[in-house]
Amino acid sequence: VTFTNKAAAEMRHRIGQLMGTSQGGMWVGTFHGLAHRLLRAHHMDANLPQDFQILDSEDQLRLLKRLIKAMNLDEKQWPPRQAMWYINSQKDEGLRP
Repeated sequence: VTFTNKAAAEMRHRIGQLMGTSQGGMWVGTFHGLAHRLLRAHHMDANLPQDFQILDSEDQLRLLKRLIKAMNLDEKQWPPRQAMWYINSQKDEGLRP
């Protein structure tokens, strides 16, 4: 497990050199990539649909901007970045709608 794609590629390369071409089904990747793979494999246990999507922060911001506009809310009263921060902090606390 690493935190960058570059480090994961380097790790895969080193393991390949040590073990030959086969990595024996090892999971080598970033923290986020491996977590995504686990969620895909166990989506039902996580109460997620099979085709769930993970939005990066830019996608989240774009979605919030579209929602704020669609609901005719004033962006000055409902700043998208602050709304995103609030939603993510609630998720971090384990709170869901």
